[in-house]
Amino acid sequence: MLSASLVNRTEDNLNQLLCMGKRQVIYRQDKIGNNPDLLNREVNLVTKENRVWHGRIIAVGSGDIMLKDDRSWKHQFTVDKIDRIYCDIKTDY
Repeated sequence: MLSASLVNRTEDNLNQLLCMGKRQVIYRQDKIGNNPDLLNREVNLVTKENRVWHGRIIAVGSGDIMLKDDRSWKHQFTVDKIDRIYCDIKTDY
């Protein structure tokens, strides 16, 4: 027989799982330049050479994007060299 505290914790965990979801948003090249939604987002940036860069976008311009990786290195990419940018967004159901 399960203890009451274990049942309550299990119900709380189940409620959290049911109230939270995740979706992936993909930005194609035509939606990247001057897009303020990208600023300060943690993203994966895929170049046309199929290289993936992970980090937080710290600057968005009409022709380029600056990304800061986990080591605090800054990388600048021109929009025409980017295939897509994708990020995960947690949402409530």
